Amino acid sequence: MLFGDYSFFLTFILPCIAIISRHLLLLPTTAAYTPPSSRNSIIISHHHSQPTLCRRSFFIASGIISSACLAPPITPSAAAAEGEALPPPNFHAIPKRYIAALATDPNASSGDNALQWGTWTVDPGPRGVLLSDYATTLSKSGVGPYGWKFESRDWWLEEHGIIMEAPDFPVREGKYWVTGGREQTAVLSVDGNGGWKLEDDEGGNCAVRIKDVTHLPCRSARYRQPGAENNNRNKKNTCSPSNAWQWGFPVRAGAMMPNVGGCEKQDYAVLFVVGVHD
Repeated sequence: MLFGDYSFFLTFILPCIAIISRHLLLLPTTAAYTPPSSRNSIIISHHHSQPTLCRRSFFIASGIISSACLAPPITPSAAAAEGEALPPPNFHAIPKRYIAALATDPNASSGDNALQWGTWTVDPGPRGVLLSDYATTLSKSGVGPYGWKFESRDWWLEEHGIIMEAPDFPVREGKYWVTGGREQTAVLSVDGNGGWKLEDDEGGNCAVRIKDVTHLPCRSARYRQPGAENNNRNKKNTCSPSNAWQWGFPVRAGAMMPNVGGCEKQDYAVLFVVGVHD
């Protein structure tokens, strides 16, 4: 034996092997809803044989195996520091925010519709309500967890069938360091008239497209009563979460969100904001 006797092997190595084997055996599993409060883990979609990562797990997934094998657990902040590039000049890192971008052309690098984009300053998923719980919660009180208001004629849904709070509109003017949770990062510049442009880290034009900094596993859509933008409250509301087909979730990475009867749907791309201009 390399270690001189079996005590080291039995005490340290064998438990590591067992733990790692257990994780590998558990990964290819079927889809199941994980309660929002415990979703700092890999989210499995039945559309894939491999796990997909969403905003609540992107930064910590790389620490699963290492923390299982006698190493100190990797915290989200430590994993983020290891997994992301340093901010570009004149930017500073911030706790992650989320932009809901109305990306009508995923290949675009600029546009003029940022007034229709919104921002979540916190992850809205864990603060949401399952479609299956709608009848006993939001439909009665109109108030979601943490006090956010549910608008019955204009509501939002994410990829696991969770009704979530609306983002704040519009995205504020400024420069944001954004990523889709992959290798690509870019500077998103937004002006006061709704113009937006993706730039390289030095502030120049670049070939980055909006889809390159979109986090594909995170799907979100806005569902509205037809004519809701005209504030026609006299018309009966036909757009209810009760009409959603609950078995259509989770939605696979990059796919469109499902239609809901009686609603007009608008899909939004999700961008991570990890830094802002000083």
